[in-house]
Amino acid sequence: MCQSTKDQSTHNHDSWWLNPSVLRWARERRGRTIEEAANKVRKKPDDIVNWEESFTVPTVRQARVLAEFYDRPFLELLLENPPYIAEPERIPDYRVQAGTQPDAGSWDIRQFQQWAEAARLNALDLFEQLEEDVPEISSNLFASTSDDPERTAVRTREFVEFPLKQQLDIARGETRLLPNLLRSILETMGILVLKRSELSGFA
Repeated sequence: MCQSTKDQSTHNHDSWWLNPSVLRWARERRGRTIEEAANKVRKKPDDIVNWEESFTVPTVRQARVLAEFYDRPFLELLLENPPYIAEPERIPDYRVQAGTQPDAGSWDIRQFQQWAEAARLNALDLFEQLEEDVPEISSNLFASTSDDPERTAVRTREFVEFPLKQQLDIARGETRLLPNLLRSILETMGILVLKRSELSGFA
């Protein structure tokens, strides 16, 4: 009696040119469903399951498409084990009501945060190589949720020397320059400002 296709492929280790467990890890880490992966390579969900369970093997082209879909390097699928990737520390989301649980695990948010943290570490490394002191943020720029917002705003404006009147006096045709002006002010305060058009901002 002949073995089934799955039984035959299970014993054919030579055809496993990629690591099925890494393939599954990449999909799950990216938050992609089996159905989404199947639609991406125009296969059935069972095919994705079979690839991740070592029953069958995708083509190189299919694996490349999935690697891109999972936002992982293609060659990573050949590793013996999933790589260790340090997850960024969860940051508070002040856009939501206190006590609620926002979607802080969002892939885009995590990616942006990892990018920002990498840029910060690169900046610190540059200061070290140049043998320069890292700027320290003045205590005048710190506040707590118990502080009065208006008083804090006035105090901060006075410290950075950017009064409200100066902002209001900016001509309408030049308001587009305000973000660059604010960035320049923040940088003089020792704050690293990074720009990504896909995200409004986090700190």
